[in-house]
Amino acid sequence: MLPDSFLSKIREKFIANVRNIMQALSECLELSHSLDNFTLGNQTQAYNEKECR
Repeated sequence: MLPDSFLSKIREKFIANVRNIMQALSECLELSHSLDNFTLGNQTQAYNEKECR
């Protein structure tokens, strides 16, 4: 059987890893949303430039 202090340290590291993963996923989603808006903005700008000609 493993000592409680060892299990406690493993639990703390696991929770920290889960938090890091959740933070990374959140940042990734924000970035992908920003990229979608950026691409859409560029497409709209290109369309408007064509219409102005």
